[in-house]
Amino acid sequence: MLLPCRVSEALAHNSKKIAILVSIKMYLSTKSQSTSDGYSIKMITRSLILGLLAYLTSSCSTMTLTRIEQPVAQSAGSTATAITSLLPHLENPEQSYKEVASAQPPKAMFNLGSYQWKNRLLLVFAPTESSPNYQQQMQLLQRQAAGLNDRDLLVIELFKEGESRIENQIIDESTAAQLRNRFNITSEEFSVILVGKDGTQKRRDKSPVAPDIIFKQIDAMPMRRQEMQQRRS
Repeated sequence: MLLPCRVSEALAHNSKKIAILVSIKMYLSTKSQSTSDGYSIKMITRSLILGLLAYLTSSCSTMTLTRIEQPVAQSAGSTATAITSLLPHLENPEQSYKEVASAQPPKAMFNLGSYQWKNRLLLVFAPTESSPNYQQQMQLLQRQAAGLNDRDLLVIELFKEGESRIENQIIDESTAAQLRNRFNITSEEFSVILVGKDGTQKRRDKSPVAPDIIFKQIDAMPMRRQEMQQRRS
């Protein structure tokens, strides 16, 4: 069969391309197990399979997907290991639905080096998610998606207590602790650190900082100027 074959092939290459478990959980959690919305569990399971096939064959853009299949086929969030754990249950749609809907999101092993020369990083450290400075900082960053994307800037939220994350994917607790140690952040400290594409710290703020200030500093960087010039040409 194509599906097991492709999964085996992906595992052999240690591929992390097959990443949809979290999105499936989030998507299925919005669907009642009843069929009052017009979609049966069998149809949802079919969309899961098609979503897997789309990622496994790298043909998302060429597949014709229905409205229910698109959110699955376009999402990301796990690894091949999580997918293979689901394969034994695909013949039982109801069991697959229950297990996926109750699954916990995987935790990412974050590595600063993997983003070098690809992304700039904005590390937001706080004791907890309820910290006033953190709340203010995230409010300042709201509606700044265009500016962040244009500068290849990713926001990473790191807490002493609670789930740290990058782009809504949970970061492993030990990795978050290592980042706190690396940047000398105490357990009760709030700090915003900008890391450039070269992997070095560019600025550090002890209080919430406006996005315009961060963007202005990035735009003055030689690499950023080169990027803007290339995009204009």
